[in-house]
Amino acid sequence: MNMPGSMSLEEKVGQLLCGRFHWDSVEEDAAEGRVGSVYGLLDNLGSARAAAEYLNHLQTIARYPLLFVGEQEHGSHRNFAGGTELPAYMAFGAARSKELAYLFGKVNTAEGRAVGYNWISCPTVDVNIAPENPIINTRSLGEDPALVTELGMESCRAIVEGRGLTCVCHYPGHGATTCDSHRELPTVDRSEEELWEVELAPYRAAIPAGYMNCIMTAHIYYPAWEPEVGLPATLSRNIMTGILRDRLGHQGLIATDGMGMLAIADNYGTGEAAVRALAAGCDIQLTPDIDEASLALMKAIETGVVPMAGRQRMDGLVRWGDGGRGCR
Repeated sequence: MNMPGSMSLEEKVGQLLCGRFHWDSVEEDAAEGRVGSVYGLLDNLGSARAAAEYLNHLQTIARYPLLFVGEQEHGSHRNFAGGTELPAYMAFGAARSKELAYLFGKVNTAEGRAVGYNWISCPTVDVNIAPENPIINTRSLGEDPALVTELGMESCRAIVEGRGLTCVCHYPGHGATTCDSHRELPTVDRSEEELWEVELAPYRAAIPAGYMNCIMTAHIYYPAWEPEVGLPATLSRNIMTGILRDRLGHQGLIATDGMGMLAIADNYGTGEAAVRALAAGCDIQLTPDIDEASLALMKAIETGVVPMAGRQRMDGLVRWGDGGRGCR
């Protein structure tokens, strides 16, 4: 396995991209350094041992250490056969128990790490203030920002203490939407004060405490924070860098939600979306097309559309993968 000191531009760009297990090219992509992380479910392999062997195989052939992320909002049972199945996250909110919220993160991290998933795909800290929300709903702890903050922090703390990488969804907040960003671009037309006090409450508390080491974006337009009409947060430098980095002080990774979701795909090509996400400040992109995203990003860097200084963060991304032994 190579180290990042002499990475080519293509390999550095590869660190920004997350592929999928079911792609025919995943082994070649890993071996050639064309991806830095891989997403998907392995319950179809029949056992936790089989899933672990497959992840170990990918790490063995990978040019650089990989991050593996699956789906653990309801436990690890979808990631691999035999994983624990947990109730919807709102059940933990209904219990109002910090201990149970911590155990939610601890169990997911211990099981995920045991098999090889080092990017633990939870928790969801959206404050679900729209009762008709079609996509967040019971994925949220509830509608009270104080409760979501208190219990969400406990789940994040458990993941970080278990040496996992969080996947905190969906910054800056998907709880006030009445449509699904998988299907269309939602608009959250709330004031800056409302967004700061409600949607950002969990982030304002957990980031300074060091409990969020990776945050996932929302493909949602927030007029109060973004002057470009219709520009989703994922592609907004004001929201990703100006607020998340500069005001909230987040020093960990920023990962996009799926870039094939229609909130992005219906409005931007894969290449344009990839470049705008990188320019906004995103570190990892769940792309629908490795080839198109990679070519667009390399061209943008080579032509100066994205400053060459941004490549420094690409070098740093490698430290988060460790061949399955834990995040450093």
